[in-house]
Amino acid sequence: MTPFATPLPGVLRFAPAVHGDDRGSFVETWSTDWPLPDGTHFVRDARSTSTTRHTLRGLHAQKGLGKLIGVSFGRVFDVVVDLRAGSPTIGQFAAFELDAGTADLLWIPAGCAHGFLTLSEVAVVTYRMTTGWVPEDEVGVRWDDEALGIPWPARPVVISERDARLPGLRAVLGG
Repeated sequence: MTPFATPLPGVLRFAPAVHGDDRGSFVETWSTDWPLPDGTHFVRDARSTSTTRHTLRGLHAQKGLGKLIGVSFGRVFDVVVDLRAGSPTIGQFAAFELDAGTADLLWIPAGCAHGFLTLSEVAVVTYRMTTGWVPEDEVGVRWDDEALGIPWPARPVVISERDARLPGLRAVLGG
């Protein structure tokens, strides 16, 4: 499996083969043969289900947490923001459309914030993560911060109070 290049170093997009027949489809969503950073070890899986089109989740990061993201139902506009100290792309973002039909996956390295806006009425996003949840290691960036200039395809209809109150990029980066 060879990943596609993305504008952010270390953020990888995988396009696994989707095998279909009269029964439906089958896709491999993870293999130890995939070219992730040496030492990547997944310790937990999670799934979020959004039941309203234009639900926004994010932008969240947790120190030391890498994650492999996929959409198992529906379609999302997915955004990764580089918050890694010393990165040549710190403060920059990359956006992707992910959907269950293509089964594309994103590897998001530790130090990058992640979020998405649902483009379908229902969207199910799966996460494979490298560490457990450590609340004090969490950081987030406001989705509509002008310093980022993310071209969201629509305004959120549903957003948590917590996500609506996240700080801007400059505050997160200490500037």
